This record gives sequence, C-alpha cells and structure tokens, in this order.
Amino acid sequence: MNTNCPLHPTTAERPSVQQMPTPCTKARLTIIKENENNLNAKVDRSIAYMKENINRPLRVSTLAAQVDLSQSHYFMLFKQQKGFSPMHYFTRLRMAHACRLLKSTTASIKQVAIAIGYRDPLYFSKVFKAVNNVPPSRYISCRIPVVSNSSLGAWHNLQGDCSRLRSIVHKEMPDGLDGDAGCSILS
Repeated sequence: MNTNCPLHPTTAERPSVQQMPTPCTKARLTIIKENENNLNAKVDRSIAYMKENINRPLRVSTLAAQVDLSQSHYFMLFKQQKGFSPMHYFTRLRMAHACRLLKSTTASIKQVAIAIGYRDPLYFSKVFKAVNNVPPSRYISCRIPVVSNSSLGAWHNLQGDCSRLRSIVHKEMPDGLDGDAGCSILS
C-alpha cells in the first residue's frame, strides 16, 4: 500500500473514531442513545406505576409486563439504574409514604398499614422498623399534638426524644421520593 495515498493511510496516520466519526458510527451512537433513553423511560414508567399502586401488592412480573420487558431484563435494568431491586425500591416507597401519613394525619398504625397495602399491622411495623430504624409507634409519638398549657411540659420532653430520633442514621432512600428521605422527615 502506498503510504502517501490519502485514501489508504497507514495505521499510525489514521484518525481515531472519536476524531472523525463516520456516518455509520454516528448512526450507531444515535441508536445506542435512543435505546438508553427508552430504557430510562421504562424504569421511570415503572416507578410511576409503583406510586400509583402504592396500596397494592406488586410483583416483578407485573412491573416487567407494564414496560414490555422480560422479568430478568427488567430486574437487571432497574437495579442498574436505581441501585435497588424493584421490590426493595417499592418497599422503601411504601415506607416513605407511611412516614408522610404518620406525620401528617391522625391515622392509627393499623389505618396507615392498610392504606399502603399491608393487611397485617404487625408485619407492617416490622418492615417499617427494618427500613427506618425506628418502629412506627415511636415515630408516631413525634407528631405535633394539639396541646393545652398544662401538657406543654410533657410536650417539651417528647421533643427531646424526637430530637434523638432525628439523629438516627437512616438508610439512603431511592431517588424520586418527592424529596422525602423516608422518616428523616422528622426534621
């Protein structure tokens, strides 16, 4: 091969693919980018489905079918993007929602458990404590009660206890929890 020929440069003279992309390379990069965006959108749709069905038990097979992926591909993709398995993510979404309900309503633990799809309040309490490092009964005690002047001293004592609860190190929650990080909404 002639080394002076501009159509056939030697290996050392060839520009890298990054320096001079060919139409074929550009097309491949576009397809890869579109595929990544499509897969990201599928995970986002799946999370939206989880939020819409927070009060129902869900299965990986149901979530995968919602986004037209096999269970194994869905599981791998979800974990790769979010750092949690789909069911772990869903459980943490439910517990973050339970925290909001416990903080902002006067609902009982049993009512909150039922509202987020747990039929057994004891099992709900066990999961809540596993996720948030504090049982719901303790968390619920930090609601801001309507207090009279005579019970204000007791309320200040409770506030000190809630400050200690705030210092508990909570596990990181998944992205997309509307800014809440589980029960760290105590602060």
